[in-house]
Amino acid sequence: MGWSTEGLSCEESDMKTVLIKVGNLIARGARNSGYTTIVLNDCWMADERTPEGHLTHDTERFPRGLKAVSDALKNNGFELGIALSAGSKTCDNNKPGSLGFEQQDAEDMHAWGVKYLMYEDCGDESIDKNLRFGAMKDAIDR
Repeated sequence: MGWSTEGLSCEESDMKTVLIKVGNLIARGARNSGYTTIVLNDCWMADERTPEGHLTHDTERFPRGLKAVSDALKNNGFELGIALSAGSKTCDNNKPGSLGFEQQDAEDMHAWGVKYLMYEDCGDESIDKNLRFGAMKDAIDR
């Protein structure tokens, strides 16, 4: 079971707020109730990929990056989950999607310590969604 930043605006989705929310979840006994994962929706990422094509974090909201978020969550007994899109753009904030970057994104998620992927069908392309979702499944399996 997990908790998501989906109800927060991007202005509220930053490392400090996430850690405050995690503290509140712990105080309310969330870990003992089966909560194991904190999922960041697309507000965690920058508006553009790096020149090398990698997704990267919003440097104002998450100045130390997703590995630091993952480490902080692990120190509090949780795993990191993130939302990505199977299309060219994310659902809510027009951030970069994973279409065509599945292997690179899977490798980056592994390096960041991401344990859960909420993969959404947004930024829809003319490519069948089963192929788009399958490409990420295959990338993660590799």
